[in-house]
Amino acid sequence: MAQSKKKRTSGMFDFDNMLSKFEEEKRNLNTVRERLKAVNEVDLVRLMSDACVLMEDEALQLLAAKLSIEGLLNLRNAVQHVPKNIPRVVNGVSLRSTFMFTTFKSLPLQHMGIKNMSMEDFQTYVKFVETYCPIFLSEKKECDNLWKLTQAQDLPYNKFLTPPVARCVQCQKDLTVRNNPSKAKLFTLEGPIPCTKITLECRCCAYVYGICNYSDESGSRFYPSTYNIELIEVSNVTYFDVKLYKWFPSLSGFAEAYNDVHEVQIRQYGSSMSRCINDIDDGLGGEPELENKNYPEELDKNLGVLPGELSPKAISQCFWHREVEEELASHGLREEWIFSSKEHGPTCGTYESAMEVIDKKRCEHLYMHDCSDQCKSKGCGQLYVADGNWKLRYAHCMWKVPVLISGFGKINYPSICPLSPRRGHAFCEAHCVKAIQLGFPTELREFYKSCGVSDRNINEALEEMSSKALLTESSYESVANCLDEFAKQSVDEDAVNASTFQGTADFLKTNPGFVEDQSLVEDISCNKDTGGLKAFHCWSRGVFFIVSGGGHIEYWQPLYRSESPTQAFLVTILWLYRKFKKLQEEGQCDESICDAMSSVCLAYDNMCHMDSLLIARDDLPLPKPLNKAWKLISKVIDRLHLRNHVDKKCQELYNPDDKLPKHFNTMACEQTFIWASRFKKVICAMPQIHQFFFLHRLVKYRNKYTEKCHRNSKTPILPKLGKAAGC
Repeated sequence: MAQSKKKRTSGMFDFDNMLSKFEEEKRNLNTVRERLKAVNEVDLVRLMSDACVLMEDEALQLLAAKLSIEGLLNLRNAVQHVPKNIPRVVNGVSLRSTFMFTTFKSLPLQHMGIKNMSMEDFQTYVKFVETYCPIFLSEKKECDNLWKLTQAQDLPYNKFLTPPVARCVQCQKDLTVRNNPSKAKLFTLEGPIPCTKITLECRCCAYVYGICNYSDESGSRFYPSTYNIELIEVSNVTYFDVKLYKWFPSLSGFAEAYNDVHEVQIRQYGSSMSRCINDIDDGLGGEPELENKNYPEELDKNLGVLPGELSPKAISQCFWHREVEEELASHGLREEWIFSSKEHGPTCGTYESAMEVIDKKRCEHLYMHDCSDQCKSKGCGQLYVADGNWKLRYAHCMWKVPVLISGFGKINYPSICPLSPRRGHAFCEAHCVKAIQLGFPTELREFYKSCGVSDRNINEALEEMSSKALLTESSYESVANCLDEFAKQSVDEDAVNASTFQGTADFLKTNPGFVEDQSLVEDISCNKDTGGLKAFHCWSRGVFFIVSGGGHIEYWQPLYRSESPTQAFLVTILWLYRKFKKLQEEGQCDESICDAMSSVCLAYDNMCHMDSLLIARDDLPLPKPLNKAWKLISKVIDRLHLRNHVDKKCQELYNPDDKLPKHFNTMACEQTFIWASRFKKVICAMPQIHQFFFLHRLVKYRNKYTEKCHRNSKTPILPKLGKAAGC
């Protein structure tokens, strides 16, 4: 009769049965240990000397027992890393063995016996693995089997992309898979890799977790920096390895070079993804954040892109996404910014909204750096050079927007709309609507016709389609009259104007009369050309830079219409204010601040006109002692441009050799211009907000490079301007 369930259960916990079971497990464990010990004691030297025939899997079992799996893999890495054709022998030991042994010991090891291994034992292991394990040594990390598996399956198996979290950041509950796995592509230094992408979600909080960011109903945001994500998300199906990111010399240029270098990998990608190639592309068609309606920025050059190839558009999106992320991080906004098409807060909006916020911060601050001894020897901290670069321009809306101050009216400042026009149109989005309401066409050619410009002049200008396309005097007057009529019928004190992106808006609102009188104390015989071209489109005049003697760009602002002494003076005094206001905030006394201002010398090629302005003779409308800034600083004309000044007073009052040491670099700004002008074609093709953000990031990179060179006692690569420069 079968035992009852109760008796069987009680028998399992009987002391004799339990003791017997434990003794049996102990015997089995001892047997395993004895066999492992026997394997570990096998003499490899004797095996090789007896020319024993071993299968590769048997040899690998012997090595794994002696070295552990980790040690065996490290041995393979060391053998693969050092080439075989190193025949030199030093003190009886081959140089190759020394290199391999050093590499092997540097790899992470947990087995204490391996850490104390001798060179003789290591050479034995190397000889044994090279003799009996050729297939094992020939294996690489990237196995072709994954490519074959991807080709055979519906989803890629080369790499899996998943979020960096497994629990919700809000409620700490486990996440679930949101949708079925999807296809994506990852561009790396080794070429494109097809990937399977898996997104997660929290059903309690309704959070969706992607690869590089997570989102809720308000929008998406970056993961905290502690997760150290090494990818850049270009679209929901296209990703970049950060190691590849900063190799971009240009958009289309890098795309062509990348596709040429990785031609074999791209062909392999295409063949592996042939079953599902129609299901995956760049995924950039639905990316509204950086779709630019004004200028193509080389984004249209995507025709004929093969599967796995890198397109200029993908590179462009990668660049803007990464640069915005890094800039937000520098302001402490990386984890706070919510990416959304609707702006419902100061830290919410698209990538372009983030660029606008960053540019506002840029206008209010200087670019700081740690000054080294070599940097100071060039004049940094004492000499600053200002000048306008006329090559870095952008086309802006043709609507004339005056700077209007409540209770004061229109002030004497360039009347322009600084926003970029719609592509192919004369005006920005808002002013296109107003022009249509006034009964005027907005398309560029049709607008010029409505203003009375002949077809011949329009066609001649359109042949150039650049900032050099000039209008005749009569055509320019016809267009100007039309624009004046527009300005009279549309007056708005809150409209975006020339001061909005120049950092001068708050100052002009507080001091509207400051720029009213733009006359000089006396006539100057020097004739400095500060005017602008009468181009087919309205273009900004350029960018006004202020550079330290050491080559660090400390401040820049856009110029409109012309580089007039008044506009340059306003930008300069705001630079002085922001520079020395910091000393006030640090609690320094007025006397100390005045001494600091007196130690500064400013070089400018049109200093004679700027210093002769009537408004420059009075104290500045700034709090004490900053109101004395312009009177206290020294003023010179840089050595290169001084020879062009025909007025003898310029040679007497503004000669740098009378106020500066010979080795101070008064040509720092001109040298910076040659560097910056190399980006002319790229920068001038960008709309306003992209240009300002791009230039801002370029300045940061350039300053970082210059600072590193001076810190390491190296001379930054700078163009030479001839012996006349005196630097």
